[in-house]
Amino acid sequence: MRLLVLLSLCLGIVFFYQTGGEPMPTMQLLQTQLNDDDAGLVSVGDCEAEKCVMVYLAPWCGTCRAASPMIVQMKAQLEQEGIPMQVVIGNANGSQVQQYAAQFPFNVALDPMGAYSHQLENKGVPYFVVFNKKGKRVSDYGGAYLQVDAMRGALEI
Repeated sequence: MRLLVLLSLCLGIVFFYQTGGEPMPTMQLLQTQLNDDDAGLVSVGDCEAEKCVMVYLAPWCGTCRAASPMIVQMKAQLEQEGIPMQVVIGNANGSQVQQYAAQFPFNVALDPMGAYSHQLENKGVPYFVVFNKKGKRVSDYGGAYLQVDAMRGALEI
């Protein structure tokens, strides 16, 4: 399993340098790297804002698909308020993950093998986590509301 994760990471680096792309300027709070949907590499580091939001989705998840429009709206709203939001799609084969990622109007991080999901110890999908500036999980929510205000209320952001 670790060999597959390492291989995926190496392939992502190769694609990144071959395409001349730049890593997307996003945050994630575990020390790892994931490919984005443009074959770039996403560095995972600390939250530099007061709060950061991470959403983990899977292509086979009906609730995730139903909540996708809300997630797009919430990301735009939060980022206008200076709260970064990173979407990670995983726990499925690579082509399914990429097809689902293509439906979002922004870059998302790809985790087809579910390694990030495992590190995060998420409780299923969809899974929303709010981190503070120190990288500490301050709230989380398994599941999703279909309205931004309700989702923000559940996450207390």
